[in-house]
Amino acid sequence: MLKPIHTKRFGQHFLHDKNYIKRIIEAAAIQPHECWIEIGPGGGALTEHLLPLVHKLIAIEIDSTLCDYLKNKL
Repeated sequence: MLKPIHTKRFGQHFLHDKNYIKRIIEAAAIQPHECWIEIGPGGGALTEHLLPLVHKLIAIEIDSTLCDYLKNKL
C-alpha cells in the first residue's frame, strides 16, 4: 500500500510523531462509550489509535485519494 502524499491544494500537514499522538490521546481523556469525529484524518496516524478506544469514530476527509487509502488501511 502506498503512503499518502501531501496535496498542496488542501494545505495538508500529516501527523507522524508518535510522542505527539500519545500526548493527544492522553489529553483527550477518551471514554469507551463516546462517539468521536476526526476532521482531516490524513494518513490515519491518529485515527488508528482512536479506533480501538471509542464506540464510534467518524472520520471526515475531503481528499478522495486519502479516503481510498484509509479504507484500505483501516
